[in-house]
Amino acid sequence: MTQTHDLLRQILVRIETLKAQGREALVVFDLDSTLFDVSPRTQRILHDFSADEAHRERFPESVELLKDLKIASQDWGIKTALIRHGLHTHSNDFHEAVRQYWIERFFSGPYLHFDHPIPGAPEYVWKVLKAGARVVYLTGRDEKTMLEASHKVLEVHGFPAAELVLKPIKGSDDALFKVEWFDRQDLDRYGLVVFFENEPLNLIEVAARHPGIELVFVESTHSGKAPVSEAWAKIVNFTLPVQDSPALG
Repeated sequence: MTQTHDLLRQILVRIETLKAQGREALVVFDLDSTLFDVSPRTQRILHDFSADEAHRERFPESVELLKDLKIASQDWGIKTALIRHGLHTHSNDFHEAVRQYWIERFFSGPYLHFDHPIPGAPEYVWKVLKAGARVVYLTGRDEKTMLEASHKVLEVHGFPAAELVLKPIKGSDDALFKVEWFDRQDLDRYGLVVFFENEPLNLIEVAARHPGIELVFVESTHSGKAPVSEAWAKIVNFTLPVQDSPALG
């Protein structure tokens, strides 16, 4: 059994134990690159850019390369993929057009349905809920433009209905938004608080304000704005073998 399996299983056992003692647990999940692989979203956006006739006329050579570009799960944004496919030497106008097109669509609702769940994610969130924890989806997505689609995508991919918290102010700082959400919770009521997140900066800021929260770093992709701590528990996915415990079965 891998360390990932051990960690995920131990969290479930601890939730069950607390429930048996009449105590509560809180488990908070980020969405993008934590529960969902967002690379298919970016892949589709760039495909649609390359299929647009106006872009084909304006950037014929660049679009010809772009249409075959593959986004990897480890890519954060589009810069690395453009470099990998030799597009970094193309015109500034092309790069600005692609970047703006991607930003407008990545941070909106219509393309969310292209995301894929991280392996084992829906099943694990269900196990956490059934074990007795309060489950919250805490995401830096924009509430106004992405709330409805976020609900829908969670439902379509088999995640349990749970609290879904998005940023009320578009463009506001993600880390501050998440820290302030935890500030508003009565954390002392919980015997266990766990936060699953892929962005190191968010984990660092939350831990600085609330050191009692247990952090789980999801090793998918991140901005590189802050280092990954050796002290954090880490997982690559949520796959878990069937165990004897009701919550684990």
